[in-house]
Amino acid sequence: MQIASVRSKVQGLLLVFTIIILAVSGHVNVFQGFFYAADRFPFVMSILTLLTLVVVITCGIASHGRTRVARPSIELAWLAILSLAWLITNAFSTHRWQFIQMDDCKNIPIDPTQDFLGQAKTWCLEIQALRALVWIEWVIFIVYFGTLLVWAIGHSRRGASHVWTTSISQFDPLGNGRKRGMSTAHSFYDTAVPPKSREFDYAPNMEEQVPPHITVSQPGDGDRGSWVSQDQFHQYQEPQRQAYPHYQTQAPQHWDQFGGQEHAR
Repeated sequence: MQIASVRSKVQGLLLVFTIIILAVSGHVNVFQGFFYAADRFPFVMSILTLLTLVVVITCGIASHGRTRVARPSIELAWLAILSLAWLITNAFSTHRWQFIQMDDCKNIPIDPTQDFLGQAKTWCLEIQALRALVWIEWVIFIVYFGTLLVWAIGHSRRGASHVWTTSISQFDPLGNGRKRGMSTAHSFYDTAVPPKSREFDYAPNMEEQVPPHITVSQPGDGDRGSWVSQDQFHQYQEPQRQAYPHYQTQAPQHWDQFGGQEHAR
């Protein structure tokens, strides 16, 4: 799931609905003179939500998505606060608006000579629309809050604990994991293989596989010498060494050909 793309769409959707609620609730309160608390709550909440969204979006644009406000830990905090605030205010306002039904709006007559009746009918219809809009706003908040929470917890359980301190748009689930894997491999290699033996590619358990008459030189022992013992080396005369200069590379089963003088040139 591209959570960064979902986040941008949700912010745009919240911004649209918040502006609509602000306009509708403002017109409702103007008609009532900001008298009823049930009408004022959506107006105040829309202002607070709009300011929060403007700050979050502006910080994200200014920092190219690297703002701390976009971290899941911080975003979940203000989402939870606004979701709870919308839930409480919506419950109060909806309870107050239960006496204003759509049938009441239809029963208000329209008289061109009486402008008040037209305004009352408009106010009544706006209350019905506002009742639906405020709950849609809350549903968007709570759905996005739950989606973001599940996404962050899922990555955290899979080992990407840096999800809580990384901006949503900059989050890479494999970033820290790759570094941890490399450091683990290096530390294992350093502890499992001695530094001296890493310079040579000896076969595993070579000391057990090599016959006892063969010696293996180590770094710092002087000349690399031969792959044969000193007694065997001294029995080879110069003609043998000239005839077989590659004797050091021969397998043990071919060493018997170096023992006789008949091969000398």
